[in-house]
Amino acid sequence: MKVLILYDTKHGFTKKCARYLNDKLSESCIYELSEIFDILEFDKILLGSYIYMGEISRKAVDFLKTHRKILLKKELGIFCSALDKNDYLNALQKSLEPEIFYHAKIVLPGGSVKLEELNFFDKRKLKKRINVTENTEEFYPNILDELIDFK
Repeated sequence: MKVLILYDTKHGFTKKCARYLNDKLSESCIYELSEIFDILEFDKILLGSYIYMGEISRKAVDFLKTHRKILLKKELGIFCSALDKNDYLNALQKSLEPEIFYHAKIVLPGGSVKLEELNFFDKRKLKKRINVTENTEEFYPNILDELIDFK
């Protein structure tokens, strides 16, 4: 089974998750969403996105909308990086069309915040939203493993 792993990353964590999956799968190709690829060549699509300030990345949402008909005919897994589980659930409900939401296997493999990469206003919002006051990373590879063999 040929697997396409796609991702959009803000600070590198979603890319780390995509690489983890690529290393675990024998017949997989990995692309950033901004690259050129043909989804018709693949049986399974794994899409990674970050959640930032309560929203899934615009590139990931646009990809899902543009290719909805094709994706609904394939095995679809979505991994979204976030530190706040409530933010994660709200972002999924807000960003994903119901057909995609119920069709896909969706997991939360953790998330990462690097405060030095944020501007003053984003740091302030993040501290207020999820009470993060230092660089933080939570990575759960066993959760990503759920995307390897699901049907």
